[in-house]
Amino acid sequence: MKLLFPKSESGRSQIIDEMNDYHIVPTDQYKRKIRKEMILLEEKPLAESIRNKRVIKLKGTGKVDIYELRIKASTNMAYRLFFAIRSAGYIALHFFLKKSNNYKTSILIATQRIQKYDQNQHDNK
Repeated sequence: MKLLFPKSESGRSQIIDEMNDYHIVPTDQYKRKIRKEMILLEEKPLAESIRNKRVIKLKGTGKVDIYELRIKASTNMAYRLFFAIRSAGYIALHFFLKKSNNYKTSILIATQRIQKYDQNQHDNK
């Protein structure tokens, strides 16, 4: 799975806007840091830059495939990965810190199929 940060300035701003939507209000200094780190990482797949990662397929309803990505990473790196996954077109359902099993971070991700399914649900209403 290739996850790249958006190369355009508007793409980077979109991630920061999404942080605001989730009531994560970064300071101006943190916004600058995010932009700087995204510029550094945009040429390299983010998933490859994180070691000790494990993807577990969870049982779903059949219409939606849900995966849990477990990584050893700092909180900042985990947030960057979370928003990179969302910007890559996936729906990250939940983000939380998990201290068991020696994994610090656990992110639940739905495949793109949920996005299409959700869109159809809205069209039918």
